[in-house]
Amino acid sequence: MQGHLVGINTAIYSQSGGSVGIGFAIPANMAKLVADAGVHGGQIVRPWFGAKMQAVDSDIANSLGMDAPHGALITEVAPNGPAARAGFQSGDVVLSVDGQRVDDPSAFNFRLATKPVGQTTKLERLRGTTKTTVDFPVEAAPAPAENAVVTISADSRFSGVTVRQLDPALAESKGLPYDATGVIVTAVAANSPAEAMGLQVDDVILQLNDTDIKDAQTFSTTVSQKVRTWQIILQRDGRVSRAIVSG
Repeated sequence: MQGHLVGINTAIYSQSGGSVGIGFAIPANMAKLVADAGVHGGQIVRPWFGAKMQAVDSDIANSLGMDAPHGALITEVAPNGPAARAGFQSGDVVLSVDGQRVDDPSAFNFRLATKPVGQTTKLERLRGTTKTTVDFPVEAAPAPAENAVVTISADSRFSGVTVRQLDPALAESKGLPYDATGVIVTAVAANSPAEAMGLQVDDVILQLNDTDIKDAQTFSTTVSQKVRTWQIILQRDGRVSRAIVSG
């Protein structure tokens, strides 16, 4: 009503091509972060909280003595992640971000995503029956170590695949447990031996020929071997499967 930008329209719901009054937009504060990054030639860096959350339903609200269900309930905290270092624990409920109410985990993630990395934001926390305000330093997920990403280009059955070893932030983004081990496929070159083998992006390679693949260097060393067959144990879409392919 004051002429301020609220959001940028991106799509409408329509079965005929005309508007029926249902639209979708990117909120203005989110669009501003993207625009600022473009203007200054920087990258868009998303903050990482380092905890898994669920919505507070009426049963949880009653058990916590809340008047009404709202907030984001922490169910698991990444070891040594930003939330852990700020003192958050499983069972805490985040109620607001810089005074803006949080109704569920999606609202919390959006509120945090609009905060620039490097600044400190105030999170209202409910622990038991006690409400406190926590100064939370906004951080990005840690970048992978130099030896945590490997591309296989030598004469190998796995040539053309790029893998990255799992860390808590990457595991969370892929819906995996924080302590998940293995390497995850991040790219498969077209028409490569790895593609012919059937490897796909987001496959988690757990074991090769009875060797547990716990990091990218172990994967690189193992696939450089000359063998007649490969026995591969991998996880795809939450299911663990075993395959045998020629070397």
